[in-house]
Amino acid sequence: FRFSLMEKIFKYLFRPIVPVIKVRGYIEAANVALTLESIGKVKPMRSPAIALVLESVVGGSPTQVYILAEKIKHFCEDHNIKIYCFANRSALSHSYLLLSIGNKVYADKFTLVGGFGTPTSHLSLYNFFNTNKIRIQSFKSSENALGNRISWSKDPKDVDYQLIKSTANILDKKCLELIERFRPNKFDTNKYSKEIDNGHIWTGEQAKEIGLVDELGSYESVLYREFPRAIFHDLTKKSQVERYWDIFRRFVKIATLSPHYSKNLKLS
Repeated sequence: FRFSLMEKIFKYLFRPIVPVIKVRGYIEAANVALTLESIGKVKPMRSPAIALVLESVVGGSPTQVYILAEKIKHFCEDHNIKIYCFANRSALSHSYLLLSIGNKVYADKFTLVGGFGTPTSHLSLYNFFNTNKIRIQSFKSSENALGNRISWSKDPKDVDYQLIKSTANILDKKCLELIERFRPNKFDTNKYSKEIDNGHIWTGEQAKEIGLVDELGSYESVLYREFPRAIFHDLTKKSQVERYWDIFRRFVKIATLSPHYSKNLKLS
């Protein structure tokens, strides 16, 4: 009886932990840094899998998405942790690359997936400078230098828009190559090349049919089914202790900036 009770206590105290990492909005450098910080909190010895949830993600910098995808994938491969990826509401444009690293990829029935493509824009201040008689002098080692061909101080008629478009096309092509590498024999980019070129967006149900996702389901229902004994820990949500610690650090920072307090406050 004692052994049975101790065994139950041991199993309860050392239940497996499935970390939940949520990515929201637009994926850029700051977003990547926060997500990698969450990855650093994962306890490999107790984590059989992680849940990567993309919530209303509308795209992101191709470079930053790639960096995040590679770091998460390498971390999980090194520690033999499975990746369960979930699209919640939307996973559009290059953010799908992050979704594709999962051992299993899920989406809700009405989640929006796809819309592949690199949005590009060019800011021109030529007319503003011209109107206000502001003279800009810039020097480049070559007339063909990238910064010179798409400079924001140039007349829009002289900007090499074809260069901007070709750069975006290169990024799109590389992104699709990586998706094929992460999801071999699942999503045929050649078969759906027309839809990809047109920026087509699929619902979760349609995405399952063409191989963009493996199954339909929310992260809560899937995790409870796959890991019924596990503890689910949202690493992107700060605990009460972490919030108090942040407040304390801000207080210390303000105190050290004040000459009145900094005389008596010593920081190690």
